[in-house]
Amino acid sequence: HDDRTAQNKLVWQLKAIDDELRERGRNDRLALTKLYDHPNIQVRYDAAKLTLGVAPVEARRVIEWIAQSGFVPQMWHASMTLSAIDEGIFKPN
Repeated sequence: HDDRTAQNKLVWQLKAIDDELRERGRNDRLALTKLYDHPNIQVRYDAAKLTLGVAPVEARRVIEWIAQSGFVPQMWHASMTLSAIDEGIFKPN
């Protein structure tokens, strides 16, 4: 939880995965939707956020569930994501 170096490495790995899937196309990005029911809530959140542009209704449903879940800190991240979308600050693509 407190290892910033490890956290930063994971963030960059997730970014690299997102970039690669975007290059491959919509269908490969949609493969992440299989992770919407993953036992790890962080995996669910990341998959939903990364697929908002290709599966907006389903991804939002997952993020809304996480926002109401009580799992900290993911519920906070999910709530902030929803607010940013609703306010037009974050525009999924």
